[in-house]
Amino acid sequence: MIVQVEQFSLLRGQLITAKEADRVAENGYKIALKRFQNGEISITDLNIALSERESAKRDYIGSLSTYWLAYYNLRILTLYDFETDQKIKYENPRLPSDTNK
Repeated sequence: MIVQVEQFSLLRGQLITAKEADRVAENGYKIALKRFQNGEISITDLNIALSERESAKRDYIGSLSTYWLAYYNLRILTLYDFETDQKIKYENPRLPSDTNK
């Protein structure tokens, strides 16, 4: 379980980095588009900027997915809800319930 906690911490840092890379790629594409419209760069250069933007977006979405999978895996392993600061309790439907007490 210690490995999963450390992995989760690393994934958080990777997510922040991927989000920043996505932002930078988006800005780079906007600049390239304006330069293309002004005739300063070729269509090839614009396509390169577009490809970099799409790649950064895919990486960010992949990082989000990996982060949340690790988060919920950690919840399953610990049976703890970190948002509400409570233990997670499940009732077994095959066992009699404690509602009669």
